[in-house]
Order: sequence, then structure tokens, then C-alpha cells
Amino acid sequence: MIPAIGYGIDLSHWENPDTLPWETFRGKVDFVIARACYGSKLDDRCVEHVKRARAIGAKVGVYAFFRPSEPVEAQHKALVVMMLGAGIGPDDIRPAIDIEADTYPTLQPVTPAWSAPTEDFANRLTTLFGRPIIYQTHREWLEMGSPAWVLEHPLWVAHFVD
Repeated sequence: MIPAIGYGIDLSHWENPDTLPWETFRGKVDFVIARACYGSKLDDRCVEHVKRARAIGAKVGVYAFFRPSEPVEAQHKALVVMMLGAGIGPDDIRPAIDIEADTYPTLQPVTPAWSAPTEDFANRLTTLFGRPIIYQTHREWLEMGSPAWVLEHPLWVAHFVD
């Protein structure tokens, strides 16, 4: 499922679910997309974010932060494990792949070399869940070589304001 236009937030381990104003979000936040994994490392707050988002009536989904330095198979497994752990199912928002510069342990900017492994990851998810959402900025899509396969997926285009 892909939500209609509405208000949503994306969350990761950086946001503590115990200190977020969930009741303030009720009726104002239509969907929550929680980070499931950073490469193959599971996000330890994902399950709680999904649980609390469901409690306020928001639609839920998860995303994987793609890391070109890690095997695609390990990242795919991590995302599936977290989706199962968080109870993500067919009535939820389909998974998303976050494609952006990786800053850990040192900056790894997006390059055309990212296209093939990221497409492999997307194809593995398509087999199980339908086409995943691709989350990236226009600039990073250009840096990745403007791959046509990205445009065959639902897009979540980040636009950051300085």
C-alpha cells in the first residue's frame, strides 16, 4: 500500500519512542515510516515506533538504509527479519529503500556503482512485497547515474531546506 497525500514522519533509533509526543500526533500524522535497518544492522527502536504509530491510528511502514559496503543478501535478510518482528503485513505501506550518502565510518558518496546492487536489493523486495518505494533526493539520483529502473518504483523524494 502507498498512502495518499498526507502528513507523515520517518523515525529511526535517533528518535526515542518514549519521549515522542504520540498523543499530539494522533489525528495529525497519517503515516509513520520507521527505519528497520542500517545496512544489515537492525534498528533497535523500529518495533516500538511501529507499535506506537499503530496505537494512534497511523498507517505504518519501514525503510532500509542501503549501505553499498555490505552484501545485498545480508541487508535483504535484515529488512525481512525486522518486518516480521514489527508485524508489517500486506495492509501496511510497502517497504522503502533509503539511498543516500553513507557517512559511517567515513563518507561514501552516492556513485553510479551503487545502481546495480541497489537494483538487486529492490528486485529481491519486489519478489516478496511488490515494488519497494525508493527514497532519495533528485541530486543523489543524478549522482547514481540517473538509472531508469528507479523511475519504475514509487518514489519518496526527499527535499531538504537549508
